[in-house]
Amino acid sequence: MDNYDVIIYVSDNNQYCTKVVNLVKKYDVTYKIKNVTQNRDYMTEMQKKGVYGTPAMFVKGEKLSILGFQKERIHHTLRKVEN
Repeated sequence: MDNYDVIIYVSDNNQYCTKVVNLVKKYDVTYKIKNVTQNRDYMTEMQKKGVYGTPAMFVKGEKLSILGFQKERIHHTLRKVEN
């Protein structure tokens, strides 16, 4: 995953994307934000993974993505990944 623990696909003007990013910042994980509004290649990349909406989070070592703002699931998953 490009040497990141977490990849977050976001879009502009989406309050749930902002919430996900702010939550991830609280954990000791490396992350990269990929804005699909500003870069259409990121949209194509995300869609090749079978995901068509944001926010979408992919965590290293996890088989399933986390779609939307699922606070408890994000918390549980990132606690396992923290450095």
